[in-house]
Amino acid sequence: MKKLSLAIVLVFSFLTISYSQNCIPVAIVFTTQAQVDAFPTDYPGCTIIDGNVGITGNNITNLNGLSQITQINGSVSVLNANGLTNFTGLDNLTFIGGGLTVNQSGLINFTGLNSLTLVAGQFKIQSNNSLTSLLGLNSLTAIGGQFYVVSNNSMTSFSGLSSLTTIGGQAYVQYYGPLIDLSGMSALSSILGSLTLHGNISNFGNFNNLSVINGSLSILSNSLMSDISGFNNLTYVAGTIQIGGNNTLISITGFQNLNSIGGGIIIYDHNFLSNIIGLDHSITIGELQIQNNPFLSNCSIESICHKIWQNSGPVNINNNGTNCTSALVVQQNCGPAPDSDGDGVSDFTDNCPTISNADQSDCNYNGIGNKCDTASDSDNDTVMDNLDNCPCQSNTDQADANNNGIGNKCDTNSDTDTDGVMDPNDNCPGVSNADQADWNNDGIGDVCQDSDIDGINDNIDNCRDVSNGGQEDTDSDGVGDACDNCLNTANPDQTDSDGDSKGNTCDNCVNLSNPGQTDTDNDGIGDVCDNCPSISNIDQADCNNNGIGDACESLDTDCDGIFDTVDNCPNYPNPFQTDQNNNGIGDVCEDFPKVGFNTPNPQTELHLSNGTLYIDNPDKGIILKNHQGQCFMIKMNGTILQAVPISCP
Repeated sequence: MKKLSLAIVLVFSFLTISYSQNCIPVAIVFTTQAQVDAFPTDYPGCTIIDGNVGITGNNITNLNGLSQITQINGSVSVLNANGLTNFTGLDNLTFIGGGLTVNQSGLINFTGLNSLTLVAGQFKIQSNNSLTSLLGLNSLTAIGGQFYVVSNNSMTSFSGLSSLTTIGGQAYVQYYGPLIDLSGMSALSSILGSLTLHGNISNFGNFNNLSVINGSLSILSNSLMSDISGFNNLTYVAGTIQIGGNNTLISITGFQNLNSIGGGIIIYDHNFLSNIIGLDHSITIGELQIQNNPFLSNCSIESICHKIWQNSGPVNINNNGTNCTSALVVQQNCGPAPDSDGDGVSDFTDNCPTISNADQSDCNYNGIGNKCDTASDSDNDTVMDNLDNCPCQSNTDQADANNNGIGNKCDTNSDTDTDGVMDPNDNCPGVSNADQADWNNDGIGDVCQDSDIDGINDNIDNCRDVSNGGQEDTDSDGVGDACDNCLNTANPDQTDSDGDSKGNTCDNCVNLSNPGQTDTDNDGIGDVCDNCPSISNIDQADCNNNGIGDACESLDTDCDGIFDTVDNCPNYPNPFQTDQNNNGIGDVCEDFPKVGFNTPNPQTELHLSNGTLYIDNPDKGIILKNHQGQCFMIKMNGTILQAVPISCP
């Protein structure tokens, strides 16, 4: 359709750029001979009519008055102008932009339209009872719309259309006269719609230039036709070929180059049809129906056998002659479908008919079996599908543990090492490894891998990521020396809390990174975590918890935070430096009595030396206050001396 449209545009453009004069933008209708004769006077110089042209009226006998017209951009309708026998007078007309419709009883032929090359719209010639041929249209090359020639029952041939190559719409020929011969359409090469041939057509003549019908082909009720020939160049019919009710049809011989019928083929209701040899070659067929042809006894021809073998689309074969009574009978006569590679899949349904591939695997769903697909690498593993032993799953190494031609990753029916894990799921399909151990999670089982390439598989290597062929293990902790973070002290779990590559068991500073293990004072505690790195202090004593070991700090004997040099009682903790008599000696270091009874002053002290203090009151006790300012009452609870926190008085 695009090609035809382009042709129309080009022709139209050529005509419009020629020197010409346009007139009548809407329409003009001639009803009398006088109007026709007056046209040169009424429209002097007018060569192009932009609108439609109508011709009707029985007293119109010629069109000589229209001889100056070269182009009509609208449609032309000639209706009931029964005095016209031809179109003499329109000898200069080359182009009709719309359609051409002719319906009248006096027309004999189309003489006078010898210059017409293109009708852009429909071509409708109907009920012209005196019309004997289409002579006069010998220059017509293309019709853009429907081709409709019906009920012209005096026509005996289609002579006159010898230059017609293209019909842009449906072509419909219906004839009920004594006979009609279609041999005048020998130049026709393409029909962009459907073609219907219906009536008393005796001979299709020579359609041997017709190669494409973009619709259907229907040959119906042609009672004088004995053979369908003349379609020897037809290769493609987009719709259905329907051949039915042709009472005298004996054979179909004219489709030798037909290779594709999109909608299928239907052959039915022929009393004498016995030969369909024209279809005896490879043809792609959609639907297939062969019915009610009692003389047809051989249906097991190539195209029909292929259709049945393909087992696709409907097949209806019945009420025909012997050996064509049903699809099953035809299938039996066809025999088994060819299977060139012997894989049990017929060539007609095999996606790789030359190489055995019973599973019909096609990873990328392109219709080509993997074993035949030389242009695809479906799993992107750099191995082309036809060479890949597992084309649907990446396996560049092509591993095949049992050498059955199916890569381990695809071999769902094998457990080569009998470890209970099927090969596609086994990370080491050639060696038993039921636990599927894979220390580095690389998808390769330890029993199959030697990560450090030292000749020892990972499952028994005491140092899997560093080459250690001798398997030395000085501390016998199961970790090879080459990767042991504590070479001389057993540490099988290789714990290294500070991440300094020194195992905790031999790290002199477990929680702080110290890869050099520096220990200036040789006290076994690394400098980075020693609170006194320059002076040995194994106990790391730090009585005031200030982060500086006591060994490195000025002397504070009682660890009360007061250096001895200024402590008023250096041997007993007395952070408050209490000295009630202001004699420079802390109270905790003095021995003197201070007695107070029935006094609210808690600072009064009772001091006994070599004496006994007796308190005879179980409900009372002794209140003590610590250095942090907390108070406790000490009293007897049965036989137990109990300290109870109380609020300080």
